[in-house]
Amino acid sequence: MDLAEQLKPYIAPNPKSPNYRALSTEKKLAITLYYLKDTGSLLLTANCFGIAVNTVSLIITQVCKNIVYHLGPIYISLPKTKTEMRQKVAEFESKFGMIQAFGCIDGTHVPIACPVENSQDYFCYKQYYSMNVQAVCDYKGMFMDVECVWPGSIHNSKVFANSSINRKLRNGSLPGIFQSILHGYEKIGTYIIGDPAYPLTPFFDYDSVNKQVQLTKDIEETYINQPNPVYSNNTAEGEFTRTLLTSYISECLPN
Repeated sequence: MDLAEQLKPYIAPNPKSPNYRALSTEKKLAITLYYLKDTGSLLLTANCFGIAVNTVSLIITQVCKNIVYHLGPIYISLPKTKTEMRQKVAEFESKFGMIQAFGCIDGTHVPIACPVENSQDYFCYKQYYSMNVQAVCDYKGMFMDVECVWPGSIHNSKVFANSSINRKLRNGSLPGIFQSILHGYEKIGTYIIGDPAYPLTPFFDYDSVNKQVQLTKDIEETYINQPNPVYSNNTAEGEFTRTLLTSYISECLPN
């Protein structure tokens, strides 16, 4: 089924309308796609299709809203079952060699016109007004989750901390599958990959947090309490630190 057929129930003109010039579904879709093809211009689009500028604006809003509300959940969705999750994980590993990863996450700035109110909130580090859009994609770069609610000045880490996918990962509402990577160690769950803006977080299954995560916490706590901590250029102190950590890790890790 093509896009026009899928949208027809929502944007087709009323057959009982006396307006003989009512625009068809196909023309509304053509107007929207023409406008969205690059930077977009209402005036240029209106001139191209021989309609008023305000009509173009109304059509674009109508078409885009119906795509988001009715077609978005069909084509943009995270794995809902363990079978779907296993497929995403297998495809990602096959292409990139990353075990148990099912997607990548990042943010992008979508330029907008300067807002009338609170414009400073939308001015991003790239020196223009924008919306900070967070997206999660699979191994093919296809969107699985999109969040577009934050102004451009907000950092990616804050967008993620307040996003729906973060909540789903934390509360375990996504289907979890676990795989043993190294013999003798606990199985690890699925995860998404992001740049340093996204924190390394042990998602779901808090009752059986990986022993290595707990070991890292123990090392950090021990290290912080040392009177002469940590990053030293002194060779002797550095050697002592390495010896101390090696001994500590050897005692804690299973044989």
